[in-house]
Amino acid sequence: MLVLAVCSLKGGVGKTSVTLGLASGAHAGGLRTLVVDLDPQGDVTTGLAVAEEPSTTLADVLEDPRAKVVRSAVVPSGWSWRGADGAQVPLDVLTGGPALAARERPDASEKALLALSRALAKAEGYELVLLDCPPHLGALTRSGLAASDRALVVAEPNQSTAMIIVAVGTMLLYY
Repeated sequence: MLVLAVCSLKGGVGKTSVTLGLASGAHAGGLRTLVVDLDPQGDVTTGLAVAEEPSTTLADVLEDPRAKVVRSAVVPSGWSWRGADGAQVPLDVLTGGPALAARERPDASEKALLALSRALAKAEGYELVLLDCPPHLGALTRSGLAASDRALVVAEPNQSTAMIIVAVGTMLLYY
C-alpha cells in the first residue's frame, strides 16, 4: 500500500483538486483507493459526494486508532466503478470535518502525530491511500507526512514556491 500526502503551506493552490484528480485516475485504473480528509474544512469529503455524515470520523480514528474504529469510519464515496465481476466498487473515504480542528495543537505529542500511521496500518485491502492535508504545517499535516511514503507538494509557480518546497522538505527530515 502506497500512502501519498498531498500538501502545501498555502491554501487555494489546488491540493484538494489534485487529490480528487489522483483519486479519479486511480479509481478508473481499478486501484482500491482510500482518500483521507485531514483538513477540518472537509472539502475532499464534499468533493467525493459522501452521502451522509458518518457517526465515526477521522477525528475519532486519531483519538482511538484501533482496527474496529478505522473500519467504522471508512465510508463509500459517491464515486464507484465496476470491477471485473461487474460489481460496483466504491472509492472509500475517511472523512474529515470540524472536529479535526481540536487535534491541530502546536504541542502535539509523538504518540498523537503517529496515530494516523497506526490507523492506516489497520486499513486493509487498499493499494493507494491519498492524504488531503490542511494548508499549513500544523499537527494534522505533520501526522500526514509521518504516515506517508511520499509527499506531493502542490504549489503555484511563483517566487515563494521554492521556499515552500524547502520548508516541507525540512519537515520531512524530522518526520
